[in-house]
Amino acid sequence: MSQMRALTDTPPGVSPAQMRGLIDERLRAAGHDPSALYQELEMDSPYVDTHDDVSRTMDTVNLHSHTFYELLFVRGGSLQYLLDTRRYRLQAGDIVFIPPNTSHRPLFLDKLVEPYSRFVLWVSPLYAGQLNEAFPQDGLIRELGALELMDQAMQMGADVCGGIPWIETTREEEQAHID
Repeated sequence: MSQMRALTDTPPGVSPAQMRGLIDERLRAAGHDPSALYQELEMDSPYVDTHDDVSRTMDTVNLHSHTFYELLFVRGGSLQYLLDTRRYRLQAGDIVFIPPNTSHRPLFLDKLVEPYSRFVLWVSPLYAGQLNEAFPQDGLIRELGALELMDQAMQMGADVCGGIPWIETTREEEQAHID
């Protein structure tokens, strides 16, 4: 994100969609095709970035990845979403967890009946690691294979995956979380 801001000279508060539009204009003016570029985004903050994004038309969003975690909460619209090599149908109420270095993009294959609106939360690996250290009993990162098991559950048709790993070795350690 900070690279996008530097390229467009935009202050914080300007949406990513607006910045993408400015970058696309500059690329076209220089004789380049913006859709041919692979994007890797950066965060403005070393910890967490959030934004509210709305696509009203069949925007072209390039395949991209980033070094941070992304959590999307879909507020409206219905569309397909490419996550790595798999397609998913998203609709209002869906939550998408995107690990670092995972290529993804929305696919606007059908005409939007209502705008694709979403809240976006970006979390740096540094901050995720700090949270994992502070709350090890609740972490996906610490549990080897947890992300793969969640992916497997989603492939089998689960709409929601969750739970707390029971890692305590004694009854007293379990009780300490309740007290």
